[in-house]
Amino acid sequence: MAITIVTSADAGVPSLTNAVGSMVALLDYLLVTKLGWTKPFTGTNKAAFKQPAGTNGFYVRIEDLTTATNSPTIRGFETMTDVDNGTGPFPGPAHVGTAFPTMNKSQSSTPCGWFFISNGKMWYLCVCYSTTAAQIMNSGGSLYGFGDIKSNIPGDGYHTMVLASASTGGDNTGTGGVTLTQGSTAWVNTTSFSGIAGNWIARRYTQFGGAQNMTKFTDFHLGGATANMGAGNLPYPDPVTNSLRMSRVNVAEPNCVRGYLPGVWSHNHLYNYTQLTTPAIQYFPGSGDTAGKTFVMLYFSACSVIFETSDTWDT
Repeated sequence: MAITIVTSADAGVPSLTNAVGSMVALLDYLLVTKLGWTKPFTGTNKAAFKQPAGTNGFYVRIEDLTTATNSPTIRGFETMTDVDNGTGPFPGPAHVGTAFPTMNKSQSSTPCGWFFISNGKMWYLCVCYSTTAAQIMNSGGSLYGFGDIKSNIPGDGYHTMVLASASTGGDNTGTGGVTLTQGSTAWVNTTSFSGIAGNWIARRYTQFGGAQNMTKFTDFHLGGATANMGAGNLPYPDPVTNSLRMSRVNVAEPNCVRGYLPGVWSHNHLYNYTQLTTPAIQYFPGSGDTAGKTFVMLYFSACSVIFETSDTWDT
């Protein structure tokens, strides 16, 4: 499937403000109108969206009931019978009580910037802390997502993942220096296979049991042992290849590397704002091991994220 990219700068797109239901309305537009996902169940300021054919066919439930910045909640279900109930929740009350993963929206009635990208099976939504209408990406940002990861297990039937914040996340302050996180949650783990709050997969690699808390990591040494995306130890450009060096984002559970996030990369270079961040969104072709792919890099105050823009997420 072709890659779909939609941004807050595009004409006719919904605004993401702090209004009740704003996140539901935005994802309704992005998932149903733009991707062709279905919305089998709805309620007041909440909705359940279903993955399309060619995926696990699971559901993502979004609820946005207050004006608090981190009020939207997100979680997955293997099946659903209505907008509030289903089987195989990831996560469910048995895992987190009522403290479900969250997403950020704007701090106020002023719209914030956002960037959406998907291959139809997996989608990512970058929410920028800036409320300057002319800027899609500025200051800090959070990255969320839902869908099927690229699994190392042939025939994996439960590799659908939620990428979000802990329920206490939402450091959407608009101040500089905020890392590319999921709210207050580190985006990658640098020390262990311990799960990152807000990151859940439908079932363990055994294909049995319930939801599993997951972690993500890039190249630990080249990445500089940092939880920031796109902030590493190498000079830019890489002195050997005279190019940008990148790593995939791996997904792991205890003692098991399950696979990687399709379409997402992290560069391994020292973050130099004046070298790398003009403009804040840059498109570029791959080379060497990534020849034939094309990419876009989004810059924030102390970090960055790279997405594949070519229809090569499965390779």
